[in-house]
Amino acid sequence: MSFKHLITCVMCTLVLCSTLSHAEPDWTQQPVQMCIDPDWEPLEKLTPDGEFIGIAADLLQLIFERAELEVEIVQTADWNETLKKSQAGECDVIGLLNKTDARSQWLNFTRPYLIDPNVVVTRNEHPYISDLRQLSGKRVALPIGTSVYERVKRDYADITLIPVDTEFEAFDLVDRGIADASIRALTVTAYTIRKEGWFNLKVAGEISDYKNLLRIGVLKEHESLLEQLDEAVGTLNEADINAAINRHIQIAMNYRQDWSMTFKVLIGAIAIVSILLLIGLWQFRAHRRLLQLKAILENTLTEKTRIEARLRESEYFYRSLLDTAHEGIAVIQQHKLVYGNPRLAQMTGYSLEALKALPTFLELVAPADRGLIEQNYRRRLEGENAPQQYEVQVLRQDQSLLDVQVSGVIVDWYGQPATLNFVTDISKRKRAEREILHLANHDPLTGLANRRLLIDRLEQLLNQARRYQHQLAVIFLDLDGFKPVNDRWGHDVGDQLLRAVAERLQNHLRDSDTLARIGGDEFVVLMPHAEQPAISCVAEKLIQAIEQPFQLGDIEIRISTSLGVASYPRDGDSVSALLQKADRAMYAHKSL
Repeated sequence: MSFKHLITCVMCTLVLCSTLSHAEPDWTQQPVQMCIDPDWEPLEKLTPDGEFIGIAADLLQLIFERAELEVEIVQTADWNETLKKSQAGECDVIGLLNKTDARSQWLNFTRPYLIDPNVVVTRNEHPYISDLRQLSGKRVALPIGTSVYERVKRDYADITLIPVDTEFEAFDLVDRGIADASIRALTVTAYTIRKEGWFNLKVAGEISDYKNLLRIGVLKEHESLLEQLDEAVGTLNEADINAAINRHIQIAMNYRQDWSMTFKVLIGAIAIVSILLLIGLWQFRAHRRLLQLKAILENTLTEKTRIEARLRESEYFYRSLLDTAHEGIAVIQQHKLVYGNPRLAQMTGYSLEALKALPTFLELVAPADRGLIEQNYRRRLEGENAPQQYEVQVLRQDQSLLDVQVSGVIVDWYGQPATLNFVTDISKRKRAEREILHLANHDPLTGLANRRLLIDRLEQLLNQARRYQHQLAVIFLDLDGFKPVNDRWGHDVGDQLLRAVAERLQNHLRDSDTLARIGGDEFVVLMPHAEQPAISCVAEKLIQAIEQPFQLGDIEIRISTSLGVASYPRDGDSVSALLQKADRAMYAHKSL
């Protein structure tokens, strides 16, 4: 054997050993486990009976058929669970996603098989957007865990992000004016806006840098699987892709019901019947002209029968509208619910029979709102002015509370006065408003009060202290040695340290105290009703708490803190005076 042949054999042996030590599953003997986004219409969706549908579903079926591979869908509740299962190795591939740096840590990617541009969605009155910098200072609602959420958070720090779970929630916030815009894929945007009937929303601009280059993500250890799938992706042509898109992008429109038109039809039908009856009376009195009018009367009776049939159809249609309305509908008479539609039962958790059996409709109202509801109900019945719309909370059968908007009018119900009330579920909007309020007043990293909330609370505490002659303390803390932590281990570790510091400081404070983060590594403590010995004791405890080592994973970090104390009324009687005094005292401590 020649030296060249010997080297070749040795290399082959090494390659064979390496292959055997990192052997992949035999994909001809077992199916590929695939995770998907279970609710990303029209691209992909998992129906309640487990059927995988959508544009991507059709294309993935072609890809796996051409790769001669079997596939099984791993069911997940949402996109975040999909990412977690993939990271845990519970699925071999993710069927449709963008390539990002974070995902590249555990996935390799095929070439893109579907390209979909991202667009900005706003209300109709918003001007055209050619650059995301035009949204600086604006509120943008985005589904959390998506690549566009990560990119906007990274690239545009002055855009306020409102994290939501679904496209529906994002568009709903824009529709209600709570968010200024959302950024989503063009295909998903067109589908969702048309499906939900949000025709006061529009595509305000395309973000050319944010195109969705959608691929298959494959676990890094499955190299041969990546090659098979990438080769199959390369076989897709424009006709394959357009056929999949055209099968799913055509959707049915949802229209709002026109209640005024329904009532007009009913009133018009009743008026026509009344006119026909008058015609019949006139014909009776004009008996001498019976022969001449016989043909007219026969035609009139035929028309009357037709109109009566239309009236019955209108009544059926009106009843169907009430039973299928998105809002809850309640008719209240003598403090009892005498009519409720299925949506009202769904919202309250009661059956319709149980609703009607309640002693009073006030049992459906949160105790704090019963006075307002009772007052408005009485005013309407007495013909007085009452608000047309107001927001209250419904007390559901399981005793949970639901935010709703109620609008009501006085009606005649079987000859007796009653109120007709429309009840709209606004829980998503109220939750978003609470989240926005929390974001405006709290530090996003630590969850502590921010500078704005700190000043507001300090002003309130000062007013109380002046009125009741109490003392008040302000403690200003600045971490020593924090910058080297960022320089050595990076900002992620620095952020972990700040959260750990916040938790440790909070553990040494009273429930009545306020801890705020007002800068990078600056914290402020407000202590109402604080005497000097107690203030000194707390300050010493905070210093000792920070000096204890912090264990962040495998990293042990030691830092210290400098602090300054100011108290009312000794060191000042205004917000600015107390904060400045505490700040100066902190720097004096730091220079020691």
